[in-house]
Amino acid sequence: LHTEHISERIIRNLSGIFSKPIFLKGKKMEFAFNSVGQFTMGTTDENGKADLLFGHPNAVGSNSIGTSYTTIRVDGKNYRFDSLEGINVTIEEKNKEVSFRGKIPNRNILITQRIHEIEPEKDNFILVYDVSNYEENPIQCSIRILLDTYAGHNDGVPFAIPGSDREKRVIYDHELDFTSISSPIWENFDDKNNIVFLRNSLVGSGLTPPDRVVFANWAKAIRSDWDYELDESSKVTGDSAVLKWWNNRMINPQSTLHVSTSYQYILRQEGISFSLEDKTSGYGLLNIDKKNTGDKEIILRYTIESKQADCISNDGLNVFEFPIPPGASLNRSIPINLSGSGEIALKITEEFGEEKREFTQNIQLSEENKGISPPVWESGKEYPVEYLADSPDWKLKAIAVDPKTGKEIKSAMLQNIKEKNGKYYYKGLIPIGSYKGEADILIKRLDSNKQVEEVKDDYPLLGEVLSYSNNLYYLSTNKLAKELKEGQIVYIVKDKKKIGKLRIKTVWNNKLDATFVSSFTDIIPGMSYGL
Repeated sequence: LHTEHISERIIRNLSGIFSKPIFLKGKKMEFAFNSVGQFTMGTTDENGKADLLFGHPNAVGSNSIGTSYTTIRVDGKNYRFDSLEGINVTIEEKNKEVSFRGKIPNRNILITQRIHEIEPEKDNFILVYDVSNYEENPIQCSIRILLDTYAGHNDGVPFAIPGSDREKRVIYDHELDFTSISSPIWENFDDKNNIVFLRNSLVGSGLTPPDRVVFANWAKAIRSDWDYELDESSKVTGDSAVLKWWNNRMINPQSTLHVSTSYQYILRQEGISFSLEDKTSGYGLLNIDKKNTGDKEIILRYTIESKQADCISNDGLNVFEFPIPPGASLNRSIPINLSGSGEIALKITEEFGEEKREFTQNIQLSEENKGISPPVWESGKEYPVEYLADSPDWKLKAIAVDPKTGKEIKSAMLQNIKEKNGKYYYKGLIPIGSYKGEADILIKRLDSNKQVEEVKDDYPLLGEVLSYSNNLYYLSTNKLAKELKEGQIVYIVKDKKKIGKLRIKTVWNNKLDATFVSSFTDIIPGMSYGL
């Protein structure tokens, strides 16, 4: 063990010492990059400087970038991002974005790594990998990220998965294998002070849930090119790390695969709150941070509800009970799906024995008609889909489609169940069965033979009502991007017939980052575009 520790320091001190770091700074959190795109994270707050990943160059501990890295697997062969050909960097200081681009050796495949601040006041950054296939045939691509985690001044820290409403255990100091179904977020923290440092959101607006996440030992993980053999008896608190995998995706010629995840520096505050992660879909987190200061175990019961919207977890619940041993803390961030529109009043009730306290919080949701469904779901359980419509007389059908083959998996009719604030709620359960993987959710209006909504790919919460306009003419993607918001979908129509589709992933600096799901290669001047 001692020898491994020394070897690890040698690796760390040799990596990235030949280039001056590039910094991307938020309010308190910052990224640092070496010349080939490897990165670290750190923070500065009232407690001073601290590392979020090992080796952050801030004069605290080691200052060498190089122990966290990304691997791209193309057609079964592994390529580390920092070893790609011709890596170049682009820095956009105004928009707080740093991007690196390189080429797979002997292949016509470009890889771009982009990190951009998305919520300046919350120190929230999104990391995106774009894999662009410029070859003549489809390719298979997977991505693995190894993070050498650090919390303040501690290299070996425990982890938390506070997003589970079913697991009694939240804190893990041993190796663990889980998915975003178990928890949509993970955190590392200083267990001596119970301070959270880094949060990684796996699910949310514009994010791509990974297929596998492992809490690991860094010295063991660094010896693995791709796979990792889990040992649940092995502690991670000697030298902790996190591995994330996005499994094989097919990338057609002239197409780009986007994979994204977000990192945030947070300081937990005791109390109860709700954080809306996506106002279009109504996806958010019920945050509970409570401590039992007594000498007996207590049971806390929480109910989340609203007169203007439905509130359910991924298990279809809105009531949660948690036992807290004496002297212990309860730290949870439970995924909640709000099906409503406009401004709603959210009521959270806390019950402890005979005591009851209520907390009210106003939430602003999207006003448009929309479909609502959880971003991740457990195979074998019926998948809930809701739709908010203007009329109680529509005949709606929800269809789950395999995005790779275009074939229907299962479908279900939606029933009008109630009316709230002038909107009519349709609801149904799709019997997914044993299907695993990504699914597109299509909602069709059968009485008019129109598809009213298409929800795509790895974050099925996004999707706009299909509408048409003959007045939207754009001569370039940049001009079109100025009219868009992040996550919108552009439908290409001509004479009110949909002839193609442009998928918007993100709009940054009025530049369109998108891929066509058709034979089109650019915006066509003079054609009308329906948003």
